[in-house]
Amino acid sequence: GAAGGPAPAGNTANLLDGSNDHTRWPNGFADFSAGFSFEAWVVPTAVTSTAGIFDLGNGSTSDNLVFRRVGTTLEFEVDVEGMQVALVSASGAVELNAWQHLAVTMAPDGRITLYKNGSPVAFGDASEAPRAIVRTFNYLGRNTSGNHFAGRIDCTPFSRHAPPTPQGRRRRTSGNAPGR
Repeated sequence: GAAGGPAPAGNTANLLDGSNDHTRWPNGFADFSAGFSFEAWVVPTAVTSTAGIFDLGNGSTSDNLVFRRVGTTLEFEVDVEGMQVALVSASGAVELNAWQHLAVTMAPDGRITLYKNGSPVAFGDASEAPRAIVRTFNYLGRNTSGNHFAGRIDCTPFSRHAPPTPQGRRRRTSGNAPGR
């Protein structure tokens, strides 16, 4: 099925309960000087005040890059040495109980774009670039504050370059769904 449809048989997405399930990624994610992109098919199953899709950092607000939902708002935040240098929000972009393709790109010059189902939904700029340091608290399905995502997340690896549009747009327009 397409975005908004049921997950196909053999779905490989992470099932997260919203209370303690998440994936811990290895240390790294140090160099974003060439920009980056991240994309995921998600289906949130519970409304929570804040739920991390991913968080890369060294503790709460310590050189973090955070992609999350706050209710039905999609957000991306960049923190540098404890200071927020970017917050891009798309109000109403996240639907409950529906598959949707969510993505974020950050260009080398700090331009940030949030996408839903291949279309841009918010734009912003980072006033400062993320520092080139090894990040040791890296999660899928939670943030460093311990707020967990409830539902399913099927993601692709980070790309070290920010393409003009996320790769998932091709999957969506070709009719493929999570579990590909």
